[in-house]
Amino acid sequence: MNKGEFLNALRVRLSSLNPNDIESSIEYYSEMIDDRIEDGLTEIEAVSAVGSVDEAAVKILGENTQINNTLSIPNKKEKKKYSALVIALLILGFPLWFSLVAAAFSIVLSLYIVIWSVVIVLYALTIFLILSALVLFAMIFLSLFSGKALSALLFFGAALVLSGVGILTLMLSVFFTGKIAKLSAVIFKKLFVRGNKQ
Repeated sequence: MNKGEFLNALRVRLSSLNPNDIESSIEYYSEMIDDRIEDGLTEIEAVSAVGSVDEAAVKILGENTQINNTLSIPNKKEKKKYSALVIALLILGFPLWFSLVAAAFSIVLSLYIVIWSVVIVLYALTIFLILSALVLFAMIFLSLFSGKALSALLFFGAALVLSGVGILTLMLSVFFTGKIAKLSAVIFKKLFVRGNKQ
């Protein structure tokens, strides 16, 4: 039997394995035969020195079965058995630990609401600044029609400043809204989504 026939026969006998395991086994035996040929054996002698196809297949299948059995052992977590003392302490301590948990939740919720309130104030400030700038632009035209060029110039400068500050607060508002929304999504996933998977 030459090298090609040996490897083809081995591939057929290993057909129950996944393709990656088959290819790595074929490659291993191919290199083994090539090493023996380099040592001076003919191809047929090198194949004979490796052993029969059946022996190789039994060896490979046995190794893979052993590996799969080790991997498939379920990792069973032992259920914790709570003693009567622990259960009694949980029940009797309920007023204390529940109050602490509720207080911590209230503080976190309050901080979250304060953060969103700051963002809402920024949006309100943006609207105020932009509306003020629009009013000042309207005042420019009124000043020009009444012949007060200096007042129009003053209104124009103030309108530009208010517009610039309004655009800046709008950019800050959008930036903080995005960051807080991402943070909220991460917290929500960690608290609720991961908790549901367990």
